[in-house]
Amino acid sequence: MKNYLVAVLFVLASCNGQKKASMKDSSSGSKPANSKMVLLVQDEYGGFDVEETMIIKDEKRLKSLYAKINRTRKPGLPLPIIDFSKEMVIFHCVGEQNFDGLPVLTFNAETEKQVILNSDMHRDSKENLTSIRTNLFCIYKIPITKKEVLVERNFK
Repeated sequence: MKNYLVAVLFVLASCNGQKKASMKDSSSGSKPANSKMVLLVQDEYGGFDVEETMIIKDEKRLKSLYAKINRTRKPGLPLPIIDFSKEMVIFHCVGEQNFDGLPVLTFNAETEKQVILNSDMHRDSKENLTSIRTNLFCIYKIPITKKEVLVERNFK
């Protein structure tokens, strides 16, 4: 009976081992001083071969994005709960890259007409180029704005 209980506990503890995506909730998200950006997801495969940035302001587009991201995932990433009357989502994919790291968006500046964000790669060391091709992406939520959101790329 004791061995059975240990085996069941081992199986239950190992169920979380498959979760690769870095999921953050709003209380522990990345919040730059001049912005209220909250990191929702960072991962190595988003299903997009080219660099792309999407500003998502409705549930339908968010579901469509997650359908593409989760196309080959079992189980898929869960759809975040967003109040689109107060928030919008920024999806940024750097396309197919040889980087060993994850993309990070940071607040750069805000003008009367634009919010400017920087796209950079978070790496532990500068020598992390690999031969593995990945489709790195990140998803943030920010307070809704009518300003144009621009993402400037800071890596090569």
